[in-house]
Order: sequence, then C-alpha cells, then structure tokens
Amino acid sequence: LDINIVISTKLEMPMAQAGDAMKLKYKMILIFMTVSLIPMLAIAYLGYDYISNESRANIDRYLDAKNDEAYQYIDNWLRENSNVIVDLGLYLDSIGDQSNVTPEQLKIYGDNPDITDIYVGYEDKRFISAIGWKPPAGYDPRVRPWYMDIKKAGKLSFSRPYIDLETYRYVISV
Repeated sequence: LDINIVISTKLEMPMAQAGDAMKLKYKMILIFMTVSLIPMLAIAYLGYDYISNESRANIDRYLDAKNDEAYQYIDNWLRENSNVIVDLGLYLDSIGDQSNVTPEQLKIYGDNPDITDIYVGYEDKRFISAIGWKPPAGYDPRVRPWYMDIKKAGKLSFSRPYIDLETYRYVISV
C-alpha cells in the first residue's frame, strides 16, 4: 500500500522579524526616493535657471529692438520736420529786417499736424508764436533752455525735451 501523506503548515514569522522586514522595506523606499529626488531637483533647478536666463536674454533683445525702432522713428521724424525750420530760417534771412515778422508769416511753415507751434525768439527779447501765444510780462526767450541749447550749438540742432509753457507737454525745439 502506498500512502502519501502531505502535511501543510503555514510558516509564520515572529512579529519582531515582520516589523524589521517592514522597516527595511520602508528604509529602502526612502533611500530610493531620496536618491531619485536629488537629481530631479538638480535638473529642475538647472532647467529653471536656463529658462530664466533665456527669457531675460529674449526680453533684452526684444527691448533693444524696440528701442532701436523708436530711435529710428524719432530720428526720421526729426529729420523730416527739421526741413520746415530750415525753410523758415532761409525765409527769415531773405527778408532781412525781422522786426515786423508776424504770426501769420510763421503759420505758413507750421501747417503740419506733428508741429504744435513755430516760434522765434530774438536777442532783443522779442518772441513771436505762429499760434499767436503771447508770453507773460517779463518773458525772456534767451533764458529758456531751448534757446540757450540751440544758441550754444550755433547751427541747426535739437533741444533736449522740455515742458512747453503753453501746452504743458514735452516738446523738442529745432
């Protein structure tokens, strides 16, 4: 007679050994996560730093291009509108005695929407405005920054921007 006897038993670890195994498992997971997280953080920082630097460089290039564009626009505008002043200067030189120059004579040269006013200041303190603006009593154009800057240059030039006494807006004198 052949008899096979199978005895099945469940082997259980003592609780202390099971807890140690779980601790080891959690320690291994923690070590793995730490080892994985450090390179991820380094890569994230390097990526942020690269993107930040590239963004700044792109913004700087964009602003430089816009600055150049604005410079070209202003330069072209000044060149085009300075021709009006050159023509007016030639006209005033051609009439010789300028003691009778009127605002109407200046208006002929100011028919341009970009020109707010054409005015002339003289050494004898006279001031004539194409739009007829009358300066306050005691006004001396010779002490105004636009007059001094252009007088100092002695040729066609552009003043620094300044606030106009009539419009209270920034203007440039030619």
